[in-house]
Amino acid sequence: MQLNPLDRRILPLWYAKAALLWIVILAGCVVPAALIQSAPLTIALTALLAILTVFTFLYPTLAYRAYSFGYDEKRIVIKSGVVFRHSVTVPVRQIQDLHLYQGPVMTLFGVQGLILSTAGSNFSLAGLKKQDAEALVETFENLLEQRLDDEEIR
Repeated sequence: MQLNPLDRRILPLWYAKAALLWIVILAGCVVPAALIQSAPLTIALTALLAILTVFTFLYPTLAYRAYSFGYDEKRIVIKSGVVFRHSVTVPVRQIQDLHLYQGPVMTLFGVQGLILSTAGSNFSLAGLKKQDAEALVETFENLLEQRLDDEEIR
């Protein structure tokens, strides 16, 4: 099974989220430093802000490189995680629902998401080209129909 990366157009979306997070962190560091006006606290918050700045803007690239997915007629594999690696294998026969989603920001960046629902969990693939997401849904629907047909024959 070949693992595929997400569409590169998801990166600007993740960077936009990182920038918003960075603004919140900046406000959380600058306001206390301005109110307290303590040199050691200002130095500590500046160092923390520098570390968080590097991590915040590096994280989307690392997450993109770590994220991959693949499928065949029996299973879907999703790998992700920067600090803690996750690998999820979802048997196709356990899929109960397939949901495509696309919010306004995802529409702006030209990506779409797919949620695979099983009896116990939901698994998300966010960052697919629209035609790829629709093709995946069609493929999984066909595999599920084959499974139902096979079960009826038995």
